[in-house]
Amino acid sequence: MRIAADLEKHYSGVTEVTKLHRNKLRVALNNAKEANGIVCDPKFCVEYRVWIPARSVEIDGVVSEDHLTVQQVLKGVGLFKRKNLPTVQVIEVRQMGNSDGEGENKKFVPTNSYRVTFAGTALPDYLEIGNVLRLPVRL
Repeated sequence: MRIAADLEKHYSGVTEVTKLHRNKLRVALNNAKEANGIVCDPKFCVEYRVWIPARSVEIDGVVSEDHLTVQQVLKGVGLFKRKNLPTVQVIEVRQMGNSDGEGENKKFVPTNSYRVTFAGTALPDYLEIGNVLRLPVRL
């Protein structure tokens, strides 16, 4: 596998190269910056289709609170119960809603719940907004 040798030569963070199918490899790295570098590296992304599966780098949770906006939730950070763990960046926020009516009269009615996408693969216990409001995060 020529590509495996090239990857290991240019990226020291490569920990595993596994052949999944005849034309498909899985490459594991111990460094997120190097993984992002491979995706943008012309040595690899021109000749090969290179991507990072979203499920490997982000996780979704739900928070609920009246009188919040998407912009306010987006400024929050994820916190764990264990204080020694780092905070988690909020990547995306979408307000959830219900549909009301049927056919052409069907409309979106916003709720007080928000789907929050966090960086990483561990769902934080809380979303803290402005060091004032701490909301529990659920699946």
